[in-house]
Amino acid sequence: MTGNRLAFIDWLKCLGMVLIVLGHTGAQNYVDPTPPFNFKQLGVAFFVFVMGFSLARERRPTPLVLYHRLFEIWLLGWLGALVLSAISWLTIRDLNESNYLPLALGANVLFNHFPANPTTWYIGTYFHLLLLWACVLRPIRVRWWMVAASAVAEILIRAALMHAAGGFVAYMLLTNWTTLLLLGMWIGQQTDVRPSAAAGAIAAAALAVLAIAWPLTVTRIGLTDGFPFARLNLATPALSLLATSAAVTGLYLACTLLAHRMALQLPESSVVRFFADNTLIVFIAHMPLIYAVTPGLYPLVPAGPLGLVRMLTNLALFFVLPALCSALIRRLVQPKLLRDWLLNRLTAAWCGAAVSKSAA
Repeated sequence: MTGNRLAFIDWLKCLGMVLIVLGHTGAQNYVDPTPPFNFKQLGVAFFVFVMGFSLARERRPTPLVLYHRLFEIWLLGWLGALVLSAISWLTIRDLNESNYLPLALGANVLFNHFPANPTTWYIGTYFHLLLLWACVLRPIRVRWWMVAASAVAEILIRAALMHAAGGFVAYMLLTNWTTLLLLGMWIGQQTDVRPSAAAGAIAAAALAVLAIAWPLTVTRIGLTDGFPFARLNLATPALSLLATSAAVTGLYLACTLLAHRMALQLPESSVVRFFADNTLIVFIAHMPLIYAVTPGLYPLVPAGPLGLVRMLTNLALFFVLPALCSALIRRLVQPKLLRDWLLNRLTAAWCGAAVSKSAA
């Protein structure tokens, strides 16, 4: 990959993690740009888009891609789940068994609730998106109309699931993210064309206008409670579900496209790359840390104007600190070395078995 493309990927991953942390620590009480959902979902949207983009550029055999992409997320996912089970058992005699559902081939998507460590739902969905790519999407040249058709299907399926299975299932199931994956693949399959600085500035301005104008529009329409999706308050329940689902898809796609255009103009940064490289452990660890720290912390930390003091404190404690710890953990565990060592052993064993079978 070129340096420019690596830079935009790092920026989107870093920005996505910032949105996720802020969204999990109450920033939407001060800034709420994406009703009917918490803006932390845009962080996940950025990750899925980057996933689609990078998968579109893959040249390695499919089994090798799956192995490389799943090894570290499952290794660290299992370590995180085991550590949390140990802590939970010692403190409240509970093993937090739901944390293992995403690691059981994504079984969590069948239940209308998050795991005990909420963000680990994404491990299961990530696995399902990878399988979709490996089994269906890899040989396909994605066209714009496929992205549009997927968006229409996504709106209908999400609305039906919200009604029949619940909001959590509608959110975690791969149908909520397939269009973003296809969007990333569509852009990833195209020849690299870096937009002008003016185009990046226009994208940033459009994103700002959307973040201001859309909440004002929703205020006029009205919202009813719901999680992870609230409901637009319209004449009938069916119309409300369809309009809500359409708003979700529209915001996912518009914000991600504009953020991508904006990120293409941003320079490479070793600091941004550091945080991008450590998003996995931050993703897994920040919610348990929030649960443990905030009850004692928030009474001591004033929100400040527009919650700025609180938000900066949250970023320091739940993003920067876990990222630093992640770098240390990765240095100690060496997941990539372990991955390559195990792959070499498996390859040698398979080759040896094949030679023995041939000789026999």
